[in-house]
Amino acid sequence: MAPEPGGVTVPRGTLAIDKPAPRFCLPGVHNGKEVNICLDDLRGRFVVLWFFSADFTFV
Repeated sequence: MAPEPGGVTVPRGTLAIDKPAPRFCLPGVHNGKEVNICLDDLRGRFVVLWFFSADFTFV
């Protein structure tokens, strides 16, 4: 079962290079449509996690 979108809480000190990322689902945009992107959907692929704070917002 996947986590709720946007419901990611990661205990401090648990993220590290060369370690698996915690499971998460977050809202995103793909091909112009709003979608929920879950890390579980990408299992078995190489993934680069890239976050931009407030990027692509309509401010």
